[in-house]
Amino acid sequence: MGRGRKSILRKKTGSPLRETRNSFGYSLLKEIEGRFSFWTRYSNYSYVFISPDLSRAQYSLSVVIGSVNALTNVLNFSDAMILGMAFPNIIGGIILSPQIKATLNEYWARLKSGEMKTYE
Repeated sequence: MGRGRKSILRKKTGSPLRETRNSFGYSLLKEIEGRFSFWTRYSNYSYVFISPDLSRAQYSLSVVIGSVNALTNVLNFSDAMILGMAFPNIIGGIILSPQIKATLNEYWARLKSGEMKTYE
């Protein structure tokens, strides 16, 4: 009697969960989960970089405030932060433009003279 029962258990084939793991929807959900965990992790790192004495509760509170605000407010804030990061880059590019031009001219001269190896 016990032997027959074991043979029935051995004949059991794959579980529905195993079939689900191979589906497109499951892989899409895992991709979305991975992206959210990536952004959550690095947004926390950048938040701590800006304010090292920040507690986890303060960070969580800012996430809650951002999630209950209207989407337009959140998007406007993120656009303002991106614009705020662009200004130092533009100013740095203007200040360094003579060095950038000299380096670019040196590069083109070395490329045209054949000093640099080219690949086709």
